[in-house]
Amino acid sequence: MEKRYKIIIAVLVIVIIALVGVALYMLNEQQQQSTQIKVIGNKTIEEDGALNVKLSLLNGTGIKNKKINIIITDKNNKEVLKKTIKTNSKGKAKVNLTNISKGNYVVNITFEGDKNYSANTTSQKIKIIAKKVVEKEPETTSEVTQTTESSQQTDETPDDLGLSQHKASDWEFVSKDGDTEYYTDGRGGELVMHDDDSYEFYDGKGHVVGGINR
Repeated sequence: MEKRYKIIIAVLVIVIIALVGVALYMLNEQQQQSTQIKVIGNKTIEEDGALNVKLSLLNGTGIKNKKINIIITDKNNKEVLKKTIKTNSKGKAKVNLTNISKGNYVVNITFEGDKNYSANTTSQKIKIIAKKVVEKEPETTSEVTQTTESSQQTDETPDDLGLSQHKASDWEFVSKDGDTEYYTDGRGGELVMHDDDSYEFYDGKGHVVGGINR
């Protein structure tokens, strides 16, 4: 009889431990906030360009100082890049695609999560194209041309490359992601505006060609 009671008590102890474990797991799940990961900017990128990603809450608020694992594979499922990057104060991170030749690739992005934020993973197809060669315009000795160029250089601030050449009406609103707004000029260019009045200007190939950081 005594042996039977010991067995019953042992079973009860195991059941109680299991229930406590389940309760703690569920409590931890409730405390974690749900997350999302996505590639921002253009999905077509020039050789030696950069891939930009963002880790955020479901409402778009960026999650800072978190490690994100990025693996890029080619059409044969061969790994061409594996890197761990850290998000900035706005939940954004960038990885340079150095020495990756043109072609189609799949980007796998993983956030392992922690006690405050749930784990998440996503996949995104990207296309890397040949870098565009910009031909140098022939020099001119025209006095009128020189005067015009001088005027443009005076009006354009050093870190406002490209943007001062567009009118406000050139840009069309596309979407808003938290504190960031996206615009397009309809010709492949993209303007990314932030709530601190900083912005970046993309040339449609994934390269930042201008902007102002606050």
